[in-house]
Amino acid sequence: MSIPGTTVVLGYCDLAAAGARLLHHIYVQDAALIESSLTVLGLTVAIRTYVQTSVSFVVVRDPVPDALCTAFAAELTDLLVGKRVVLLTAPNVPLPSADERFVFWTQYHATAPLSELSS
Repeated sequence: MSIPGTTVVLGYCDLAAAGARLLHHIYVQDAALIESSLTVLGLTVAIRTYVQTSVSFVVVRDPVPDALCTAFAAELTDLLVGKRVVLLTAPNVPLPSADERFVFWTQYHATAPLSELSS
């Protein structure tokens, strides 16, 4: 069980499932794409890897139950050892799906454009 790539952008869904929809808004032009998933303590983690950039987008699709939080975080941390990680957070206000991609991109574009994440 592993997460490919040297750089990982990690998103955690909120109860409105904004994290799961995040995968639909991200793409890298002309990059080969590999879709995969992992099961960590019974929870599915979706992975989208752009091979040429060595960047993976990882989304925890379902809320982690309170009883599993510590163990899940430990397992996920072990999978991320040695990688550069950017953590995405969803705003606490409902957004139309059409607007989500702009919020997620502008949160990080100014400080870490995607082209610089893999260098």
